[in-house]
Amino acid sequence: MSEIGTASKATGDAVRRCPYCSAAKLRRTHTGLYHRLNSDYGPFDFYECINCGSGITFPLPSAESLNVLYQTYSDGLPAENRAAMGSDDGQVWHASCVKRIATLGHFTAPSRFSWIEAGAGAGEMARRMANAFPNSSGLAVDLHNRPADLPARVAWLQIDLNQPDFHEKIGRKADVVYATAVWEHVRQPDVFAKSMVGLLNSGGLLYLVCPNYDSLARRVFDTRWPYFTPGEHLTMPSPRGAEICLRRSFSAAKLIPAYVAARPLLLVYSLFYFANRLGLPFAGLVPRFLRLPMPAGALESVALLARDAATGR
Repeated sequence: MSEIGTASKATGDAVRRCPYCSAAKLRRTHTGLYHRLNSDYGPFDFYECINCGSGITFPLPSAESLNVLYQTYSDGLPAENRAAMGSDDGQVWHASCVKRIATLGHFTAPSRFSWIEAGAGAGEMARRMANAFPNSSGLAVDLHNRPADLPARVAWLQIDLNQPDFHEKIGRKADVVYATAVWEHVRQPDVFAKSMVGLLNSGGLLYLVCPNYDSLARRVFDTRWPYFTPGEHLTMPSPRGAEICLRRSFSAAKLIPAYVAARPLLLVYSLFYFANRLGLPFAGLVPRFLRLPMPAGALESVALLARDAATGR
């Protein structure tokens, strides 16, 4: 492994900094990596921030190459992954995320509130939110066209989340702003976080779920860790990195957070899907209905925007 503060003078690259904590001291942990499903997509080097423990890709793929990659996907995921998920899309963990949002926001089924989902994919989470809170108003955004089976009461906006200040293009704010399995995909996670903060109403809740680069699962499985996808999962924060990034985002937006925290999260997966992603030889023998909370190495980040002192709202 090599330790760097800046890129080689021969390359003429700018100073490489952690996008989560802004530290310039990074340690290269992997070199010459290629995408696990596309052997022509690469090579990439991966680094760990010595200050906060987050993981970062250098060099980053261009926005154009990322768009080409995602155009081959089915509503935000490789067709191979969707096939492995089974009839319920394998995303049973979305239900637990909806419950967490309900707990954090003190919402019940009759609650009236607004929400925005960034990176909605096939609409798995948006559908669950609309069904759990029928009196809520929701907007889902992503790079691709509107999923055909998204409920009509959920608005859709096609937008590239790698654009700076995408919150201005969305043009509205909400009581809950969330993104699940998105933060790791964007080229500038600090810029993304600032835009997410900018979407919050006074007293609003920000909820993010992404891979935890400081997790035991990542340390044990290394490149076989299911979330380690070179050239696609571009950066992955540690809990410390996520908290620093979110606090910096509030500060950059000239907003005051009432609460910021990041913690490891157990996500509910089907046993078959997890075994299949690990490439275990017996994966095909695992019944698809078996579902358990998994120490897969996920991270939950939560932030609350302070209420407006003048209105109390």
